[in-house]
Amino acid sequence: MNVDMKIEILGRHSQKLAALAFWLVLIGAYVWYATAHNLTPLATMQQLVTFLKTSWWGPLVYIVLYALRPLIFFPASLLTIAAGTRWRGRDRRPAA
Repeated sequence: MNVDMKIEILGRHSQKLAALAFWLVLIGAYVWYATAHNLTPLATMQQLVTFLKTSWWGPLVYIVLYALRPLIFFPASLLTIAAGTRWRGRDRRPAA
């Protein structure tokens, strides 16, 4: 394989490689965090949800993930449902 052919292959698959890199970093970060803090998967997710609900970083993280969503092959429906459950109106009153 010559250099031009390798560059062409990388150019053709750059989006897939970026998505793979994102997921590997995300999974690695999860494994590191859960191992370092001796947490179960459920406890890790509960801490993540609490962080996103109580921190001002929550909306920013959501916006960034939604913007990157097409590049990382993540379904929009899951992010939309997560946003609805996270930021739904708290002061809605039942219809009279």
